[in-house]
Amino acid sequence: PSPELKAAGDKLVSELKRVQKENGYLGIYDGSQRFGGGGANWDVWGHYHMIYGLYQWYLATGNQDAMTVATRAADCIIAHFKSQRNSYVAAGTPQTNMAISHAFALLYRETGQQKYLDEAVKIVDTCWKDPTAGNWLESALADKEFYQMVGTNNPYTNRWEALHPLMTLGVLYEVTGDSRYYNALEHIWLSIQKTDRH
Repeated sequence: PSPELKAAGDKLVSELKRVQKENGYLGIYDGSQRFGGGGANWDVWGHYHMIYGLYQWYLATGNQDAMTVATRAADCIIAHFKSQRNSYVAAGTPQTNMAISHAFALLYRETGQQKYLDEAVKIVDTCWKDPTAGNWLESALADKEFYQMVGTNNPYTNRWEALHPLMTLGVLYEVTGDSRYYNALEHIWLSIQKTDRH
């Protein structure tokens, strides 16, 4: 807990607050390229990592600006995908862009705001079922090995990046008590331990 590290982290939060768009956007894209651009980029993934880092900084330091920037970015993502016909599937590359479900689950745990839980559950229970995704929840509950959870025309849905959306399962179990989430996460963990360690 050094003062230098605290100052550096707080400065980063201040810079993110300064550059954050009025609607909460924190990325580098314009127009139709925002939030995945229909599979052209990992913009939602980038937002996930910023939200996650800001959330962790808030927990470690109590920096309220970090939490404010994080929730504004999350709200911007929710507003964007409300207008998308296929919701979060429209972002493409599910192993990365659907990681935002983990951030939503954490924000719900911290704030108690139902909209964050609703988005996390929607992504896990609905969007993961899209043929391009790995259908990780149902595949795990059907005893498939992790390496077998591959989306249509997308052999990369079981890459290491998928671990970020999979972490959603643990938080959802904690906040809902739904044993499906626990059982799926445990199965995936044991499958990776058995067949996917490098």
